[in-house]
Amino acid sequence: MDLFRSRLDRRHAIVALGAAVAAPMAFAQAFPSRPIKIIDAFAPGATTDIIARIVSNRMQVTFGQPVIVESRTGANGVVGSEFVARATPDGYTMFVGSTSTLAVNQALYKMSFDPTKDLAPVSMLAAQPLIVVVHPSLPIKSIPELIAYAKANPQALNYATPGIGNPVHLATELFKKMTGAPMTHVPYARGSAAAMPDLLSGQVQLMFAPMYVLPQVRDGRLRALAVTGPKRLDLVADLPTVAEAGVAGYNVTLWNAMAVPAGTPKDVVAKLNAEIVRILQLPEVRTQMLSTGLEPIPGTPEQQAAFTRSEAEQWTRLIKDIGIKVESS
Repeated sequence: MDLFRSRLDRRHAIVALGAAVAAPMAFAQAFPSRPIKIIDAFAPGATTDIIARIVSNRMQVTFGQPVIVESRTGANGVVGSEFVARATPDGYTMFVGSTSTLAVNQALYKMSFDPTKDLAPVSMLAAQPLIVVVHPSLPIKSIPELIAYAKANPQALNYATPGIGNPVHLATELFKKMTGAPMTHVPYARGSAAAMPDLLSGQVQLMFAPMYVLPQVRDGRLRALAVTGPKRLDLVADLPTVAEAGVAGYNVTLWNAMAVPAGTPKDVVAKLNAEIVRILQLPEVRTQMLSTGLEPIPGTPEQQAAFTRSEAEQWTRLIKDIGIKVESS
């Protein structure tokens, strides 16, 4: 993730994009003349849904057209991303992509399309680490205690994920590989939100969860142990990183980006990029996103393309190293 971190550290330089949309062509000036659809490949309430609605609510004010968020779930995001890849390349169908849909799935599934070729980048959106949480009934208050408990009770810990091959799954399997801590995988095909009732009841005891579990951490229904990124998160500054807690070299940061069907006119992509960059720089949007553990990271389409290629290579190596396989979509 070094490339990601270097880009994140340079985010203030990245967002100076005014020249990218100078003197737009006539088609872009007329765009949009009808409603825009943003496709979310995951269930409502997921991080992609949160970001899509933040962007859509402000984009429709600027463009004077409805911007509708539509959920198309299935196969770890393959269904939604394929829908966008096959859509008319005119800018009216957008895709709020993720680590899964833009960098992981091609290493897991035999798909009828290639996200790197059939989806065109618009802008990076946001990044966030995961947060390691356990049910408070467990006698576990730190990462070392988690590892020790798992090894002493090899059949006791069940961990929840949004499905086989999801980055949440990969993050947990990487932890298992690096620590030797045995845990049993319980996938929830309907997404992280579907796992919450079982996690809160203690039916599953552990999750490397998205940051939207923070309300349950704050009210004591879940216990947080660490964050998975390379540095502490201001939102939960008292929590160490997994690496700080003793698993040297561990680092998983998830991210989101906006894409459109390949072949979308460049002037339309530039207009969409400029609007997304503007939205992500709004103080109220930054505050809203940071309050949920998301860090806005707008950028150019070219920067997104380079970063996505690098991420796809790294996740592919990890998947092969861990040996995770799923059925073809």
